[in-house]
Amino acid sequence: MSAYLDRLKKRQEIAPGQSMVRRFFVHDQEFFSVEQLISVVVTRQDRHWTAIIWSDSGAELNECEYGPWLDSQRKLSWTTILHPVFQHRAELP
Repeated sequence: MSAYLDRLKKRQEIAPGQSMVRRFFVHDQEFFSVEQLISVVVTRQDRHWTAIIWSDSGAELNECEYGPWLDSQRKLSWTTILHPVFQHRAELP
């Protein structure tokens, strides 16, 4: 995972629209999980609304060039089903 994060920091081999994984967890031989963030800001000024969305999710993880969730051939060797978990954080000051 540290090699993956180093490549992200150096912007090596990152294609536009590629997903970004912040943390990767192996639970057992069958299950793993990844952490990605999405931030949404909605503001209103007068009668106009503005929404800005930042998302780590882009292309499917099996389309990434590298990452600890891929096997040595850079492919997912299993069927991956992603189940999102949402956590709400109150407005930042």
